[in-house]
Amino acid sequence: MLNTGVDALESSVFASFVAKVGKKIAGRERPDRSDNQSFPSGHATNAFAIATAIATDYRDKPVVPVIAYALATSVALARVHDNVHFPSDVVAGALIGHAIAKSITARHAHLTIIPVRRGFVGHIVF
Repeated sequence: MLNTGVDALESSVFASFVAKVGKKIAGRERPDRSDNQSFPSGHATNAFAIATAIATDYRDKPVVPVIAYALATSVALARVHDNVHFPSDVVAGALIGHAIAKSITARHAHLTIIPVRRGFVGHIVF
């Protein structure tokens, strides 16, 4: 569970950064106001980054990915329903978050974090 938390946190941090850069580059206005912060959806990006990290780490338990992606999808749908994003904003955010989390979990595939008395130490398992 600790490894999954690290994967989810790292995925969320990187996904947030990419979403912020994307918003600056795209400069797309939201459907409800002019703030040039619509594309991609940061909420969808983070929701799918976290969901993908959890789903990937728990892929051997079929119900976990279903729940994780259902929750992420509900976040994305809520952003469209609340009229703060266009559907393409949340689709782009979902794809970005998914791709970032997949790359991070693949990179961490052989890394296990083992708690010790004064912090954490990484241990590579082959």
